[in-house]
Amino acid sequence: MAGTYSDLVLQSSPLCYYRLNEASGNALDLGTQNLSLTVGVDVQRRQVGAVDGDTAMKFTGTNTSMCASAPGTFLSLPYTMECWINTSVKPGFKGVFLHTYTTSPAQGQVAVMTEPTSGKTVFQYEKVGGGNVSAQMHPVIVTDGAWHHVSVAFYPTPTPYYLHMLVDGQAMIMQLSADFGGPTTMRVAVGGAEAGLWPNVTPYIGLVDEVAIYPTALSDSVVASHFAAGPKAQGLQPPVHQIVGINASYWRER
Repeated sequence: MAGTYSDLVLQSSPLCYYRLNEASGNALDLGTQNLSLTVGVDVQRRQVGAVDGDTAMKFTGTNTSMCASAPGTFLSLPYTMECWINTSVKPGFKGVFLHTYTTSPAQGQVAVMTEPTSGKTVFQYEKVGGGNVSAQMHPVIVTDGAWHHVSVAFYPTPTPYYLHMLVDGQAMIMQLSADFGGPTTMRVAVGGAEAGLWPNVTPYIGLVDEVAIYPTALSDSVVASHFAAGPKAQGLQPPVHQIVGINASYWRER
């Protein structure tokens, strides 16, 4: 495959792209927004990363072990969030490893987290102020101490809106119970959710690497190329699709 992993990411023109390889200071944004992340004092830097020749950050489960941006990502639908995670810890509650949320106007937020009992990934969306929550648990177990590739794309059409979720190349589609709204100013958090914005979640314990947010819904083939360029390229399977309905207050396996 031509080029490096970062070359593949940059070919898709990300709004925000965090390699999380800094030895000190902020986590720099290599995307078009130049929206750096403030790194908490308990984040452990320069850990073995998901991509050869690069390093990751380790999050230790405390409120000062996360990275967060200032407001600044101007975002509208469709868009995609992507990262690599590595953990062997099942949290006491849902452990959030990637969180984006709007600040002006307050339209919606999404958290991607590890589920405490099964060790699988939960994708959860909430329309702020509307009380509408959509959530779905993906069948791939991610708390096995290996690297896993996670992405979620938001589609504004067909109505109603959809989330397109992939873990290690396996895809699911979830219909949302509320639209996202936008365009809007958004913030980004890695390793946890901003305090007070989401109840019954905890900071994440484990490694995160190569976080990217794109102003488009990445195709399965593009996501598969990113997955194939990472540490789990051996035995790569084509995306498998499942369609699930609205879950207003809980999640179910399908």
